[in-house]
Amino acid sequence: MEKLPQKPVECELKWSLKSKAQWEAWQKNMGCQPQRRLEQVNIYLDTPDGYFAVRRSMLRLRCQNGQWLFVYKRGLSISDGYFSALEIEEPVSSEQAKAIQMGQLATAGAEVEFWQSSRVLQALRDDGFGGTWQVVGEVRNLRQVWPLSLWGQDWALERTEKFELDATFFEKGSSQADYELELETREPELLRPAVEKWALEHGLELCPQQSTKYERFLRSCGVNRPIISCLMPIYNCESTLKQAVRSIIWQTFKSWELILVDDGSTDSTYKLASELAACEPRIRLFRQEHAGIVAALNKAWSYSRAPFVARMDADDISHPQRFNEQLRYLQEHKELAAVGSQVRIFPKRDITEGMLRYERWLNRACSWQALERGIFVESPLVHPSVLMRREPVEQVGLYQDGTWPEDYHLWLRLWINGFQMAKVPRVLFFWRDSPRRLTRIDKRCSHEALRRLKVRFFLQAFFPAESELSTEHEAGAQRSSRALPACKRNLIIWGAGPNGKALAKTLREYGLEPTYFTDIVPARHGQIICGLRVLPFDKLPEPQDYFLVTAVGNPRSRAEIRAFLEERGWKEGRDFCCMAGISDN
Repeated sequence: MEKLPQKPVECELKWSLKSKAQWEAWQKNMGCQPQRRLEQVNIYLDTPDGYFAVRRSMLRLRCQNGQWLFVYKRGLSISDGYFSALEIEEPVSSEQAKAIQMGQLATAGAEVEFWQSSRVLQALRDDGFGGTWQVVGEVRNLRQVWPLSLWGQDWALERTEKFELDATFFEKGSSQADYELELETREPELLRPAVEKWALEHGLELCPQQSTKYERFLRSCGVNRPIISCLMPIYNCESTLKQAVRSIIWQTFKSWELILVDDGSTDSTYKLASELAACEPRIRLFRQEHAGIVAALNKAWSYSRAPFVARMDADDISHPQRFNEQLRYLQEHKELAAVGSQVRIFPKRDITEGMLRYERWLNRACSWQALERGIFVESPLVHPSVLMRREPVEQVGLYQDGTWPEDYHLWLRLWINGFQMAKVPRVLFFWRDSPRRLTRIDKRCSHEALRRLKVRFFLQAFFPAESELSTEHEAGAQRSSRALPACKRNLIIWGAGPNGKALAKTLREYGLEPTYFTDIVPARHGQIICGLRVLPFDKLPEPQDYFLVTAVGNPRSRAEIRAFLEERGWKEGRDFCCMAGISDN
């Protein structure tokens, strides 16, 4: 059987050098002139939403002493300074390099044969890439190369190993460089201790590199042209701020900026934030008089620059893979305006049974269809866990202050304008439950406030011609495509208990008179409750002339009601929808 050719794998030991002085000291201690000196320009290519970055791959053009190379690396991995990647590279002409930079592969004219035979393009096709890229940055690199054999020791190796001293300039025109020692080898266990011992004997510092050159380039991009802007309002959070910020710093996806807006803190929060920002150039800190979370969020948004906007709170923790996985999910689901994730509420010892039920409900509802079915049950996304596309949120009017939770109000505005939302089906966010959380103490999160918010959007979606909405401006709202025909404007409320009665009261306040109650409790059948007759649930009329809304809080009961209605020809979204039972009691 013919042996298949091995795939080319690049393997290197990498150490970070702290300063130019250390870089120069290494050159002197090599004991001879370098075998080669290379001046390199690396032109990185990616999509605007970081397709290659989130897949730990890299596409670039390298000009090395006048010779162009087209390079694709995937499976980029670095652990304790040992780097490996599958590498495909091929020489290209200057004309081909120009066409690659311009993304003109389909119009290469006489170069068609090259594009058809290109090993890099074939690898991209094999990996499922079918988009177009653009130039995302240019990095200059000065490289000096020495053979390992200069040490005069018998390493019993293939003699292909070589030392490379790199000075990399990530910003055009900058004199600030990133210094690194690399050793190409497939024998790290043999060579690492020898190199580190030799460095120690010669007074040279070495620190295992923790990130690839492309990741360091992306970190540099985060300072000036980030792909993700993360908004974090902060207020009197001195005990949790550092842990929250560090969970963003530790993200595996590097092209982000973190915008902190201090909302007039009276403790040491602003001082701590200043110290964190001083150590991390991707953190931008602003301050305002105490004006509340909506003002802080909109201020942070006004300073943000990226096409994707993430949220984060100062008492929560993000998984290191959060940005990476959420951005990839949005790349793969172009129809989504926002994506959250499954969550874990902590600390477990303090969580109420109600919050545990909410956690279970949140983590079951991941698809956009599930979120749409539950849009009037509870807020379908945990706000600080979300990554959003900028344009849809700006289209519906950013955050709005009022008698409602600002996040749920935003999700409802996105929904009523036809935008879809979903969750990555993995726990990527750790949500701290504390007595100070706004969902517990803010009157905008009370049962009555939530019920009024749901009713307003319910009427705007399904009964727009009959409802008298608040005179407050609903920025970005459009006439709902869900509006019911005249023949279906008869509303049945499933549930004649406290939840249903509270819902009927609020509907009347907004100008809609329900037609009937229905209920599963036999004792209520035939009664007049709140002026409405209670129909036996098994005597419901046909759905052609009615719309039904449930006022049942128990998830199991809602599931049973859904199954019952669907078996009888009622279609969710067309003939009925579910609303959690939020009573005044």
